[in-house]
Amino acid sequence: DKMPEMPCFGLAWKLPVEFSKITWYGKGPEETYVDRCEGGKIGVYHTTAEAEISGYLIPQECGNHVETRWVTVTDANGTGIRLGSIRVFGASVYMP
Repeated sequence: DKMPEMPCFGLAWKLPVEFSKITWYGKGPEETYVDRCEGGKIGVYHTTAEAEISGYLIPQECGNHVETRWVTVTDANGTGIRLGSIRVFGASVYMP
């Protein structure tokens, strides 16, 4: 109880292209951001890293999902990683 609150931080990983299957529990099914999330509904969603790329004229960031509880990134065989938290977080997985 006497410990200070942990600061916000982010992680970025570059995974082999085979890890392209994404499943998450959070807002979706389309991308959502802090300022653009009211249209998203909480649920379990599935997509691919390739499908997360938005068709913007000048792409910056794409494929984000807010209020995420957990996310898995796997290959076609289901091998991969799962990240989760007791607090909600934002997550994005895409192919640059």
